[in-house]
This record gives sequence, C-alpha cells and structure tokens, in this order.
Amino acid sequence: GTSTLLLETRTSPQAAPSATLNAMAANLAVLSSPLPSACVWAVAGDSGQPSPLTPTAVSSGRGGSLVYDLELELERTASFHQTSWLFSPAGTNYHPAIVGSHVPAGCSLLVEFRGATFDFATVTNWSISQDVADGLPFVQLRITLIVPFGASDMPWVDTLIVPIS
Repeated sequence: GTSTLLLETRTSPQAAPSATLNAMAANLAVLSSPLPSACVWAVAGDSGQPSPLTPTAVSSGRGGSLVYDLELELERTASFHQTSWLFSPAGTNYHPAIVGSHVPAGCSLLVEFRGATFDFATVTNWSISQDVADGLPFVQLRITLIVPFGASDMPWVDTLIVPIS
C-alpha cells in the first residue's frame, strides 16, 4: 500500500463481535492459499525482529490471508497537522499565533511550536509558547484538534498566522 493506518488501543480487543467493549473478529479472505496476503505483521523477537519492536526498524514481516474486523468505541478523537520546517532570519522574535478557527463547545484546539538551529543539531521540545523558537532560524508548528465522543459539530482551522519581528 501507499499509506498506513496505525490504531493504538489502551485495552485489548474482546474476542466477540458486537461486544459492548472494543471487539475483534478474524476472517479468512483466501481459503486456498495465504497469497495474496490480506495482512502482514511483525512480532518483537520473532524471525530476527528487534525487541522491543520499533515500527520504523521493521524490515520484513509475515503474510497471511486473515482479515481482521475491528469494532472500536472511540471516546475522544484527536487529529493533528504538523507543518514543514519554516525558515526565518536568525534572531527572529516569534509572536503569539493568530488563528482563524471554529472550536465548538467541548472541543479543543492546541497550537504548539518548536525551533531548530541551522544544522538541526539542536531541536527544542514542543511548547505552547512561541518563545521556545525565538532567535532560531527554523520554526515548526503543530495544530491538534480534539473532539469528544458524540460531538455533532467538528472544529476546523481556516487561517494560522505567526507574526515575527
């Protein structure tokens, strides 16, 4: 594939479809052969995989014809966008962000900043204060939108401006 969806659950799926908690069922997609693979997986410590398993370090996996059907009850949904590194002259003073957005009741919006030196030898931690990037030539922004379970209206961002001096 060209994209990957990673879901992290904090409780194990229950092995019963339509359970009141998170549920999982496995179905065989191709009965005669595991090819073409419907899924590929890697397990820490198995077949030469490192333990603990770091997703970016996985070089191979096992395939099979199992298709997993997941039913997840999401209590809170968070999505974020991270900009590429933006260049400003060294010594730049960043000011608070001006955000054109819609944030319904119960939802939240978080804007975070981090800065870096020319050679990226120093990269600051994410901070809600733009001052973390003051004086540094590179700045990056991350916007997180959080929506509670059952929300009927979604937050959005139309405009984001970071004034500099």
